[in-house]
Amino acid sequence: MNKKTLILNAAWIAIAAGAFALGHRQGHNTALSTKNSANPALTQGSPSEIVGMASSSTLQNEPVAPADSIPKEGALPQPKMFSSDLRISLEETDPVKRALLFAEVLQNLTPDNANAGFSALRESVPGRELLQQVNLYAYAWGAVDGPAALKQLDLESGFLRISGTNSALSGWAGNHPQKAIDWVNNLEDEEAKEAFLPSLISGVAKSDTDLATPLALSTSDPETADTYIGIIAREQLKNGVSDATAWAQSIPQPDLSRSAIDSVAAQYAREDPLGALEWIEKISTPDQLPTSTAAVMTEWARMYPLAASEHLNRMEASPTRDAAIASFAESVVLDDPEGAMLWTMSIQDDNARTQAIIDSGQRWFRRSPDEATAWLEANNLSPDIATEIQNPPAPTRGTRGGGGLGAGGRLPGRQLGR
Repeated sequence: MNKKTLILNAAWIAIAAGAFALGHRQGHNTALSTKNSANPALTQGSPSEIVGMASSSTLQNEPVAPADSIPKEGALPQPKMFSSDLRISLEETDPVKRALLFAEVLQNLTPDNANAGFSALRESVPGRELLQQVNLYAYAWGAVDGPAALKQLDLESGFLRISGTNSALSGWAGNHPQKAIDWVNNLEDEEAKEAFLPSLISGVAKSDTDLATPLALSTSDPETADTYIGIIAREQLKNGVSDATAWAQSIPQPDLSRSAIDSVAAQYAREDPLGALEWIEKISTPDQLPTSTAAVMTEWARMYPLAASEHLNRMEASPTRDAAIASFAESVVLDDPEGAMLWTMSIQDDNARTQAIIDSGQRWFRRSPDEATAWLEANNLSPDIATEIQNPPAPTRGTRGGGGLGAGGRLPGRQLGR
């Protein structure tokens, strides 16, 4: 029996159980870590041993800087040697080996050789490939010399400038959080401050969640603050569930505190869905439990939909189960639309059921309007519900702007070189 059939059958079981109950009542790592000396995957051998993994003849026969010229641990190359090593790493044709070589070379980036290395990077990588490499380079450069990296990257144009400066700021904030915060606060342009806030929070959270939290709470837009809290929750959970719980419950704004608990629950669910459910049952208030359970179910359904559907069938009818079903259906509707829509019909509360049908139906309609319309016609839903499903709003994009390892947004005119 295939996955789709199992979900569909589970949905029918849920509808039957729900109908009986109703009748009875009536009758959860950056490409580079600036805090650690190297990624464990890159420290299994010396730089020259890693270079030896590459198959490129250029790496083995380069007359200017042969493979064994990449410095041993602790040696800091001069700008020309660093630039040469950088070019060698980028000539590797295997993308995995190239990434390993590039990351290894970046371990030797210093304020003295960063400008020369960036020039070599700009000359060596064409077109679209440049953006990914610049993001990594900018992150590493920001970690060792944030002001210089930001000043240089501000001279670039277009998305390369936006992405590069945000990556550099995130790297700097991860290594020197207070200096990065002070730099952003001293910008005169309020639009620039707002644009840099996602990258700043992302970087600061990696090293000091206590510093990052007030930054997230400083925004006046609740949806944006909610997104920032989610960024911090991911880092906070690395300290353990107890610390994450204390952090979430310490947030003074009740709505954001609940949002923090939901974010921790979602992050926790990526590792242990059942453990996450047990945790929220212990710490959640009755009005918090449905939303936190829904957050867990979203992640669980994405990873293991069959196991998630089996758990739904074991739950007793309640507002928490209704919220979990709605979340489950919206998560699986693109993989098994008819099964997901059947699940929404098993929701007990009339208003919650209608909203779940609309939410999942709109998601299906965006992907496959003809199939969704045929299903609507076959199931005789009310004209109002059908109209809403067939007129879905534009999907939200989450954090405003975008680009770079810090996930920051757009930037105003050039003014960063202060």
